[in-house]
Amino acid sequence: MNNKKSNEQIVATEETINKCFISMSQNCLELMPYETYFGTAIARALLLMFIPLYIYFTYVIFSNGNLDLIGSYLPFATFSLLLFGIDYMYTSQITKMSNIVFNRKTNKCYTYHRGITYINNLDDVIISGGAKTIISVHHRNANGISITRHIEIDDEWNVKLIIDYIKSFTSQGPNNLIIPTEYEWADREKINIAFSPLKALIHYAPWPFCGKITVPLEKALKIYMWPFYVLIYFPLNIMASFLWYPFTKIFNIKPHPVPEEAYEGDDSIRVTPEMAAKGIMP
Repeated sequence: MNNKKSNEQIVATEETINKCFISMSQNCLELMPYETYFGTAIARALLLMFIPLYIYFTYVIFSNGNLDLIGSYLPFATFSLLLFGIDYMYTSQITKMSNIVFNRKTNKCYTYHRGITYINNLDDVIISGGAKTIISVHHRNANGISITRHIEIDDEWNVKLIIDYIKSFTSQGPNNLIIPTEYEWADREKINIAFSPLKALIHYAPWPFCGKITVPLEKALKIYMWPFYVLIYFPLNIMASFLWYPFTKIFNIKPHPVPEEAYEGDDSIRVTPEMAAKGIMP
């Protein structure tokens, strides 16, 4: 019974930390804010809507050569610009924040958020929440005014498991902690910010053109809901990936680097889920 319970706890912890986990070394744990994940998902979807509308509007205006038509298509143009504005807001959100690093060597937490570098003692960092898990960090500006930033790292009822995971790392190190060996199938592109065209094709390839399917959600979509997947889900996601990837490269859309001091005193290997899947540990 105890072993069964222990295994269930391990699985629950791995599933909980999966979405925000970036890497772990002997002294540092790096987590991703949920805003980066959510911003990527929204910006990618909006781009898929904006570009076809923009192309259609431009084609109609120039193919007719009638400037009087501009007024009738003004709502389309306005809606397209609105989509672009929202898309810009979310892409800016991605680039204006970094991951969060807990450094047990220096006993500090490091992050960059919207123009401010936050470096706090671990004892001063507050982790709280309910339906969301929020990390609260503090910064004192030049006028001596304390600024508190609340950074969401999870959008589910996982606060206790995440607090236990972080506290266990900062107090005891990585030895007794599970490292996710892979991200959830539906989350992988958002966590990576973007997939290259080849990687997107491999990831979204429908059955029977994909490899062995072991993930329940992927199996449900690619096999049990095969017609829906082939006709709707696959084309939309492939188009979104093909548009989003060059967009991220052209405009250099990626998370802001963590503060330079974040990995101070740590020269050990930083293990990612891909490395953990190969048996590499901190």
